[in-house]
Amino acid sequence: MDGQDSNALSADGAMIKGSVFLSAGFTASGKVRLLGVQIGRNLECQGAKLDGKDGDALSADRALIKGDVYLGNGFTATGEVRLLGAQIGRDLACNGAKLDGKDGDALSADGAIIKGGVFLSNGFTSTGEVRLLGAQIGLDLTCTGAKLDGKDGESLSAEGMKVNGSFFFRNLATPAKGVNLTSASVGRLVDDEASWGDQLTLNGFVYGHLAGGAPTDAQTRLSWLNKQHAKFTGAESFRPQPWKQLQSVLRNMGHVEDARQVAIAFEDRLRSSNLVGQTPATWPTLMRAAYRYPSIVLHFSFKALMGYGYRPMRLGIWMVAVWLVCAGVYWWAALQGVMAPSNPLVFQNLPTYQSCKNSQAKPETKNETNWYLCKTLPEEYTGFSPLAYSLDVLLPLVNLQQETDWAPLIPTPKGSWYQELFAHWTFNHFVRFVVWFEILFGWVASLLLVAVVSGLTKRSDE
Repeated sequence: MDGQDSNALSADGAMIKGSVFLSAGFTASGKVRLLGVQIGRNLECQGAKLDGKDGDALSADRALIKGDVYLGNGFTATGEVRLLGAQIGRDLACNGAKLDGKDGDALSADGAIIKGGVFLSNGFTSTGEVRLLGAQIGLDLTCTGAKLDGKDGESLSAEGMKVNGSFFFRNLATPAKGVNLTSASVGRLVDDEASWGDQLTLNGFVYGHLAGGAPTDAQTRLSWLNKQHAKFTGAESFRPQPWKQLQSVLRNMGHVEDARQVAIAFEDRLRSSNLVGQTPATWPTLMRAAYRYPSIVLHFSFKALMGYGYRPMRLGIWMVAVWLVCAGVYWWAALQGVMAPSNPLVFQNLPTYQSCKNSQAKPETKNETNWYLCKTLPEEYTGFSPLAYSLDVLLPLVNLQQETDWAPLIPTPKGSWYQELFAHWTFNHFVRFVVWFEILFGWVASLLLVAVVSGLTKRSDE
């Protein structure tokens, strides 16, 4: 059929009780118009060749088709195939179809209601955007083996689409670039890593399950999230929903460790996007800076200590490391005569005090004379143990009688506070600094441990 300057076939508003056959051998040069048509059974265009010239190849907006729509098995269209607002009682089958939208969209089915499935697979090829904005699909959307080329635009635009069944998006001929799934929802997502190209839009995309062998490991799924359009990764427009959605799905599927890894990566992304320590825009600049920068430091410290609460056992490793390192410092300090009894009863025993004091030792016995190894120290007095002393300092609510009976010897200040801090720095001062550090670390770690036990910092994997 040759429409010469315009339409090859015009059947707007027609009411057909049976099926419409524009199938093998049917050729149209010009637009095929079926606007508002009502078809009692199927619209069959298998093998048809439609050339809309400078317009649409097939226009069936608001069509009511109670059966199936077949646009496959060699069906080719040069120009847009339009099914805007169409209602299809069963399937929309485009397996093997080749659609070329020229300078426009390849397939437009915005607002379409399809009670069956949509099949864009088995060699389906589109040059131009495939639009399913707001479409409602009763069963599955299948894009297995398709080739989607959006040219300079989006290859698949499905904003607000709802699929009650599965969304099959795997084994594509080439990675699909610019897939827009904003606010779309599907029952199950069946995909693979290689089919997704760059510049994805996933904000608001909801899926209940990863099925059919879809990757569930954190590394692959994070790679998928990182393919989102760059405009959604900065501080001004970062979208957290795709990360939270993936985390929730993995947790509900029982992949708890992968969900934790996604959660940790999400926190890292918040910090890299400068979203940690956000304040109201009405705050003064100085106040905002005073709040933001400490928040960033605390956020990073929370990761190092506990993995944002998802790695609580990491805190125990830190505590053991601090305990042993500080114990090593105290052991060396004791050998150097820095550690001494703090109980006044020892000082009242002058002979013992003089014999154990490192400064009174002869040069040949200097390394053997200290409070740590002093043989004349009364046996009833608590002996110094570097490991026990470090543990006593680290744990604020534990009393091993080490911290109360032993302390580092600190020289009397010889000048102002700044001279004492910078000019009169000795190993004794360093040991005291280590004690202070361990006390503060012990309090912070203990409070975090209590919070973990009580559930205050237990992070949900949702």
